[in-house]
Amino acid sequence: PMPGVVPGPPMGGVMPGAIPAGAIPPGGMSGIPGAIPGAMPGVMPGTIPGVMPGVPGALPGVMPAAMQGMVLSNMQSVAGSPPRPVGGPERQEGNEPPSLLGPPVSDEEQRHIESESRVPSDYEVDPDARYSGTVDFYSKLKGYGFIEVGDKNALPEERIFVQWRNIDSKDRFPFLVKGLEVEFGIMKWRDSSRRGQVSLRAKNVTLPGGVAVHLQDEIDAAKKQFIGSQEGRYTGQLKFFNPKAGYGYITVDPGFSVEGVSIPTELRVERSEVNAGGHQPQWMQNLAVEFGIWMTSRGVPKAYNVTLPGGAALTQSALENRKALGGQTYRGEVQMWNWRQGWGFIKADASVALPPHVQAKLTQQTQAAAQKAASKGRTGSDEELLYVRKADVALGVKLQKGSQVMFQIYVDDKGVGALEVQTI
Repeated sequence: PMPGVVPGPPMGGVMPGAIPAGAIPPGGMSGIPGAIPGAMPGVMPGTIPGVMPGVPGALPGVMPAAMQGMVLSNMQSVAGSPPRPVGGPERQEGNEPPSLLGPPVSDEEQRHIESESRVPSDYEVDPDARYSGTVDFYSKLKGYGFIEVGDKNALPEERIFVQWRNIDSKDRFPFLVKGLEVEFGIMKWRDSSRRGQVSLRAKNVTLPGGVAVHLQDEIDAAKKQFIGSQEGRYTGQLKFFNPKAGYGYITVDPGFSVEGVSIPTELRVERSEVNAGGHQPQWMQNLAVEFGIWMTSRGVPKAYNVTLPGGAALTQSALENRKALGGQTYRGEVQMWNWRQGWGFIKADASVALPPHVQAKLTQQTQAAAQKAASKGRTGSDEELLYVRKADVALGVKLQKGSQVMFQIYVDDKGVGALEVQTI
């Protein structure tokens, strides 16, 4: 056994002295000296259940530092999420959590995806061509699937990969169903993590004739049971929504009544019922919302189609009061890009002056960042940088420090940002 680790029972065996299954009284083995109430019998006295005794550097009863980090990280992901950074480089410590859609794609699944539509790097794609096909498979949980191409000779393979981001949809979260007839374009996808392998993917997936996909309401009407009706709306306060965990809770405003039904005071909301306008919902808390209520097969009420009051989608731009300044295109250079988290900063080219109210907003956010840095005993940057998110970068464009870019500008409650970012 590992040095310092108490030898355990052989595989499939039972720890000597352990009480048989079903014999543990309610509340756990509180009678065992040093045992934590509710802990498994046989755990070494003084240790925390689930923590291996004898881990180098770990005192008895103290969780090893590495495990503390993992636990704290998980606690933080549930308890809170850092807001969008404001200002200059000081914002780097406010990393935004990644948006997750169900379980990640495994290596085996990824190889299967690539093998379906791999092409030479010089394969020519007609960006305007449209193809027809039938959805062969789609996982709403993982957000991807395959379309069987109608014309078997039109593309190198008979099936093509499709991801939720490339579905033109009116549903609160884009998805497809098996057997659905669709129309689509194709694009090349280069995977930098796999030696630049190139594959084909479907883009701008619609119903035949270019009609946006709209499936959710009809499916819900057939499968879901509602309190009141599918169109019934209630108001309340979103206590929090954690995109990494995929759920949140809503406190229902008092005063609602439905004959013969008790309206709950609190509801759980799942990711699939957050109407984010076809995008991944972000971290939210203490927010006035509007919603319906549906019942699960077990009779548990949950929130349905959660929006802002009045029915507006919970998009990032709506939550931050984003106002795009259309028309003018600017040039600049990427000063920092966090590819893991999908955000960074752009330094605008000084040759083109920003509108006065935008410049004032940019100066204000830079000063706020410097004050935040000073409060932590650090020296903040006085560079006036525009914030950029991955969602505001043109499809297929990959940024890195030093990239020369073109972009448009928006202002919101937190400062100034860049959108429709493209490399030059």
